[in-house]
Amino acid sequence: MSRAADLAALIVDVNTTEAKTDELTGKTTAGSIAVTGEGGSTTTNLQQGLCKSWCQWNNAGTPTASDSLNLSSIVDSATGRPDLNFTNNMNNDDFAASGFGRSGYSMMWDHSSTSQIGVIIWYGSYYDANQCSYMIQGDLA
Repeated sequence: MSRAADLAALIVDVNTTEAKTDELTGKTTAGSIAVTGEGGSTTTNLQQGLCKSWCQWNNAGTPTASDSLNLSSIVDSATGRPDLNFTNNMNNDDFAASGFGRSGYSMMWDHSSTSQIGVIIWYGSYYDANQCSYMIQGDLA
C-alpha cells in the first residue's frame, strides 16, 4: 500500500487508537516533533527524550556486550577501565551518562568524547565486574 493510501485509511477512521508508520518527520522542522504532556498544557521534544546509546555487558575477561544500542565496541583499557565506543557520534561531549552494576561495586565515567565514554568500575580497587550497564542521553551528531 502507498503512503497516501495509508494516510487516507487513517483519516477515514477518525476513531483510530493506533497509527502504524515506519518514519516520523516534524511538519515545521523535520528533526523536531513536539509531544503534548499528560496534562495537555506542556510539550516535550521527542528526540531530546530518547536514549541515544545503552549497553548491558560483561566486563570480566574480554568485555562482551549482551545487548546494546549505538555501541560499536568495548575496549578493555585496563582492569576496571573499559572504553565504550559509539557507532554514531554524539554532537558534543556534554551528554548525560548513567551506569549501574551489581553486587555493591560502583561505576562512574572517567572521560568522554563525541565517540566514546571511558568508565571506571570500583569495588575497593579497579574491578572487572561481570554485569554492567549504561545509558547516554544527549544529541547525536
